[in-house]
Amino acid sequence: MMKNGPYSLATDGSSDNGLKKQNPLTVKIYDANLKKIKSSFLDLWLSSDSTVEMLFQEINSRLSTLEIPWTARTPMWGSTTAS
Repeated sequence: MMKNGPYSLATDGSSDNGLKKQNPLTVKIYDANLKKIKSSFLDLWLSSDSTVEMLFQEINSRLSTLEIPWTARTPMWGSTTAS
């Protein structure tokens, strides 16, 4: 559904004191069959860096692997992790 319709992404790194942070990536999509918005877990990665550049590179890599385009259909991106 993400290849053909609008979606939004969100990530929020863990706030533990370890050297590596867990960064879950979730997606919201509109499911036309169910006629409602669904939230789903997309991926998770570990990092020691929480810059905007790193977050974009990690998310872009995952979307590229799944062949999901960045387009005007990506209306929102949210993160509370980036410094």
